[in-house]
Amino acid sequence: MKYFLAALIVAAATLPAVVVDVPVPMRQSNWVGSQGKGSCVWASLVTLFRWQNRPATAEWIHTHCGDGAGPRDVEAVFDRIGVRYAETFDDHDVNFLEWSIRTHRGCAVGVDDCSHMVCLVALNESYAGILDNNSVGKIIWIPRDEFLADWFKSNSWAVTPVYTPIAPSPE
Repeated sequence: MKYFLAALIVAAATLPAVVVDVPVPMRQSNWVGSQGKGSCVWASLVTLFRWQNRPATAEWIHTHCGDGAGPRDVEAVFDRIGVRYAETFDDHDVNFLEWSIRTHRGCAVGVDDCSHMVCLVALNESYAGILDNNSVGKIIWIPRDEFLADWFKSNSWAVTPVYTPIAPSPE
């Protein structure tokens, strides 16, 4: 399901607040790694590191990582460089997603049968807000049930660094 490639138009009143409102200049686009594979996992994590006030770690990841990665690859890198992180894999733990939004951290989530990773930046009872590293200029809104069904089918992988997010924009 390639729902993240097309924006969903819905009434603004039904959309959740974008809790992880990463400024566009801090959003990392996907790049091609040294082995010719996409870097969607690493690009999503670079965005989250920037959002969580870890620009040096974001730069290290961007410089040293690329190509496809799965949970064990990310864990190995994070453990080697001393990153604090939380993750869920293969257990449909929606509470993890809700926790990542409630704590303003966001999380990187596997979608599209685990062939892509994006950032979950908003979630309510009706919609999920996705920041896709292939199109960083906008938030993509997906009905919550549709998003969760795809995430479940994609091994329910979600991961986030566990640091302090930047302060919200003044209203």
